[in-house]
Amino acid sequence: MGRKANTDPPNIGSFGLGTRNDRGQRLLDFLCREQMYCMNTFFKKHQNRKWTWRSPDNRVKNEIDYVLTTDKHMCIDVSVLNHFNTGSDHRIVRSKI
Repeated sequence: MGRKANTDPPNIGSFGLGTRNDRGQRLLDFLCREQMYCMNTFFKKHQNRKWTWRSPDNRVKNEIDYVLTTDKHMCIDVSVLNHFNTGSDHRIVRSKI
């Protein structure tokens, strides 16, 4: 998703991670079209608590797993859990509603 630009619609918050690529733009377009929100971006977290995927060589960490909703007031927090070993290159995303 990436960081929010001044011209972005209100479907994302100010706390995205990294730079938006083509896939992030397609997700933003989908959110606008469907009147949905990317809740991960509405909660300020330390950078180490935002990334959800790690490359096999452990060099790249990206936020690519999201909590999407039609009601942005539904969630009171979204965070990434880093103390669970799931055997995956993804980390667990938790939402409090």
